[in-house]
Amino acid sequence: MPRTGTGKTVTKRLRAEGLVPGILFGPGDDHGELLQMPKEDVERLVRIYGLSGIGARVITLNYPDGARKEDVVAKQVIYDAINVNVENVNFMPCKPETEIKVKIPVRVEGEDACPGIKRGGFAWKLHRTLTVTCKGGEIPTEIVSNIAGMDVGDKVFLRDLNIPEGVTVHM
Repeated sequence: MPRTGTGKTVTKRLRAEGLVPGILFGPGDDHGELLQMPKEDVERLVRIYGLSGIGARVITLNYPDGARKEDVVAKQVIYDAINVNVENVNFMPCKPETEIKVKIPVRVEGEDACPGIKRGGFAWKLHRTLTVTCKGGEIPTEIVSNIAGMDVGDKVFLRDLNIPEGVTVHM
């Protein structure tokens, strides 16, 4: 898991070996701890949770030989847009009682029953994620917006969403 060396040559070699470079940034740590992880593990997480959803999950990093475990949040996932390969992941420690700012995916449901869509309208999603602050143990996996009863011209406002207790939305 830990790695040595920085720069383009080192990261290219890691990717050629099927590894993804990463950094674990602690509070007040400008340089961070250099990491490497198997590409299959990172891509499986992205496949399961999506690029926006992976940052809304607390992930446990298991170091080799069980020497150390660290609960983290993926703050930045850099990927190649052409072939959709994960290039780099930046992590931040996340304890259950720590206040953390994360992006939560917004999922729209009820489009198949929406009268406005049946009449020729469409659901225009202004925000695919919401930036929220909450405790690390209370990070919501997603915010759901149900539009089943909406007609053409109706809008969903922040006050209409079911935001869990203890979660503050930043706009």
